[in-house]
This record gives sequence, C-alpha cells and structure tokens, in this order.
Amino acid sequence: MSLANKFLSILTRRYRLKKSYCSSNRCSSSTKDQILHHLSNPAECHRSKVSIIGVGNVGIAVAVSLLAQNITNDIAIVSLNEQKLKGEVLDLQHASQFLYDPSVVGGTDLKITQNSYVTIIAASDKDVKPLDMIRNISADVIKHSPHTFLIIVSDPVNVLTQECAKTLGVPKNRIIGTGCHVDSVRLRHLISQKYGVAPESCSGWVLGDHGDCSVIAWSTLSVGGTRISSTDQWPGLHEEIIKVTKYDGKSTSTWTIALSISDMVKSILQNTRKVFSVSVPVKGFYGIMDDVYLSLPSVLGANGVSEIVQLPLTDTEIEALQRAACHMKTLQQELTC
Repeated sequence: MSLANKFLSILTRRYRLKKSYCSSNRCSSSTKDQILHHLSNPAECHRSKVSIIGVGNVGIAVAVSLLAQNITNDIAIVSLNEQKLKGEVLDLQHASQFLYDPSVVGGTDLKITQNSYVTIIAASDKDVKPLDMIRNISADVIKHSPHTFLIIVSDPVNVLTQECAKTLGVPKNRIIGTGCHVDSVRLRHLISQKYGVAPESCSGWVLGDHGDCSVIAWSTLSVGGTRISSTDQWPGLHEEIIKVTKYDGKSTSTWTIALSISDMVKSILQNTRKVFSVSVPVKGFYGIMDDVYLSLPSVLGANGVSEIVQLPLTDTEIEALQRAACHMKTLQQELTC
C-alpha cells in the first residue's frame, strides 16, 4: 500500500470513530455537554450573601448599589409584592453581564435568605404595626441565617432596632440601625457647598433620632481639620438636613440612603472599620438613663458595631441628646400600646 493510501486509510478510520462518538454523544448527552468538555466539577465560590427585605425604591437602589460597586455578587430580594418583585429581579438578572456576573434571586418566602451574611430590612406595611412587622420579619430572618448581621432601615429606625436587639436573642453588635448616617452625609454635603470644598474634606455629625429630633453636633463641624466657629452657624441648617425634598415627584433621598447602606455593608464585609452615626444603645452615655437606642458615631467592621466614639460634646448638645432620649422613650411607649 502506498504512503498516500495509508494516510487516507488512517483519516477514514479517525473520521468514522469521531462520527460514531459524536452520534452517540448526541443521543446520550445534553446540549451543554456538546458545547462544554467536562474536566472536573466546578468549585463552589465563596460568596458574601446579602439579602434585602423590601422591593421599594430604597430596596432596589441598595441592590443596584451593592452590585455596581462589586461589594457582593450574591443577593436575595424578598417581598410580598410578587409582581413587582419578579420584574425587578428579572431586570437585574438581565443586567448581570454588566455587574460582575452576580447571583440575584427573588421570592416571597424568607427561606431564600438562608445563610445571608448581611440582611437589610427595608420593608414597610401600612396595614401592620411597625413593631409587629419587625418582630415577624426579623425572627424569620434569624431562623434561616442565625449568624447574619441585621441592618434596619425601616422607620422608626431606633425603636425597631432596639426591638430586634431585645427579642431576637443575638449579640447586639450584630443589629445595626441606619439611624442618622444619612443625616450626617447630608450635613457634610451642605458644609462642602458653603465652603466650596469636597465633602470628604468636611467633618460633622448628626446624632440622636433620624428626623425632627436629630441633633447637630456643632462642636464636631470642621473643614480640612479646621473647626468651624460656633459664630459661623447658619439658620435653617437643621431643617435643610431633615426635610424630604421632592422635585417633580422624585424623592431626593433614595440614592443617598442606598449608597449609604452599601457603604455600611462594605464596612462589614471588608472590615474597613469606618465610623457611622448608627442606632446603638445609649444608656449610660451623656447622662442618659433611659433604656433607648439613639444614633452615635460607631465603628463598624467585621464584628458589626465594635466601639462607640465618645465625642466631647458641649453642654447644649448633651441636653439636646437627652431630650431626644426622652422623646424616644415616649415613642416606644406609644408604639407598644
């Protein structure tokens, strides 16, 4: 047999073997197996799962903020508004190729939050009392993720944070209310606008309760490390911070809140130990004797809230904080009736 015939014979046998293999493979294997050659089982990637309870503007904005910044690539979203939930989750899934290929799931059952590292409660229900709502949701969350860190966003945030700490039986450092974090962010923005510098170069804290009973700690305000004189206070600043402004029906608070919460989640997952004005137990601080939660600057890291920063407040600021504590005690009593 000539060399050419031998070569042709070899090619023919190989073609027949390949044809036979492909034919049997099509009959017995899935389309996936035809496309991908299997070498080994895929490893399970470690994901820092974050669950979001609530599919309102804030809940979805938090999901987008977390994914866009690659703070997590594993998100579960829970809501009883099934139709809206399906649409929002599908939208995020379609956008996954632009968001570091995350896992995004949604459902009406809190079971999908199982093994969450951080759980954000941003739900609201006008037909259910706030304390009843937070008890039901938080208890179910802890059942599925007993070691999760809880971030409470729902209002009244200080009261609901304290209720979780009181009823769940988990370490208090793992239950964090967003408190006056957003108010402090707004304060720094307003300082930056007044003095014409970047917000990161401005410092200042809003303490107490989110909203009308918040306390501007004037003694902490500074620009580039230089303290702002008490004579340089400007009227209407407090009202500017707490008001909910709308332009053409659009709330200006959604993305501020969402990005602020994302920053808190990042501090927990990456142990950045940033300081946030969040809801913590304040009994024993600044002469407060009531068992209430208020916002104070606190270190947030891999162990949740690890330290509370003790600011050298003025007597006027301390008195305002004590009034906020009294208001919080009254609000607690009203909600438990």
